[in-house]
Amino acid sequence: MWIQGLQAVFLALTPFKQWDADRGTAGTSVTSEPWLTGFAVVALALAVILLFWAYARRRRTENNLRDKITDLTITVFQLRQEKDQLAAANKELQQEMAEFSRRQVVALESMKSQFTARR
Repeated sequence: MWIQGLQAVFLALTPFKQWDADRGTAGTSVTSEPWLTGFAVVALALAVILLFWAYARRRRTENNLRDKITDLTITVFQLRQEKDQLAAANKELQQEMAEFSRRQVVALESMKSQFTARR
């Protein structure tokens, strides 16, 4: 019976009066509510700031990596050109060495024939 009486009183109240009645019975939560709201706002703002910071850092890292890849690609291309030039120079040196060896053989044969002719 007592609960039915409370239900009748509660139903008779307008929404504004119900709100006031609820606030009056939970007075301790009302005093901490602004603190919790402020904490939530600060936490949300901090989360957004950290999100933008992480995004900016990721972009900076991507740009640095892209620049390094470009620099390395250019370096590899230059090294390949240098390797090709060295290979061409090596081939020329081998041809010159073969020519010198041939001349040396000719000179030695000439010296040998002159030596044997004097005997």
